[in-house]
Amino acid sequence: MTDFMTEYDLYCTQHGVPERIDLMLCDINAVLRGKWLPSSEVSKLLDNQVRIPLSTYAPNIFGFEIPETGLGMIQGDPDGILKPILGTLKPVPWAKGNVAQLMVEMHEMNGEISELSPRLILQRIVDKFKNKGLNPVVACELEFYIINKRKKFLTHQNHLKKILMDRITYLKW
Repeated sequence: MTDFMTEYDLYCTQHGVPERIDLMLCDINAVLRGKWLPSSEVSKLLDNQVRIPLSTYAPNIFGFEIPETGLGMIQGDPDGILKPILGTLKPVPWAKGNVAQLMVEMHEMNGEISELSPRLILQRIVDKFKNKGLNPVVACELEFYIINKRKKFLTHQNHLKKILMDRITYLKW
């Protein structure tokens, strides 16, 4: 954890001491959640004193608890310990004042990364591929939307009409 203090000191040298640090935790929906930490309390991050409920990892896309997970309801809402992800301390140029942001990972009270961590789950999947000599790749093909122009623009109503007519033609066949 002392590596984080080195990173923090370097940040302060380059950008000045931030007024606060936005701690950001990625949930299962890839929504960033977290809390603000005044820079005067940065030592709490090193002393495992910054905590957040485990249920923070698993809300639905609207941010509400999902009863089926049991988190926050059946087993109460135990806290996890937030720990910094090295290399992610960055300035927030659009914020007023000197604000930093930091990606964090939630750990269980025993020090292990939470089993609910999307980063841990993804790493385990990537490791399974690597153990088989494979390297997963993800690619978005946005160029089709940027380069290829539609021959005919369909309004919403025309599009629905076309779908309906296609289905009627299929049923008649």
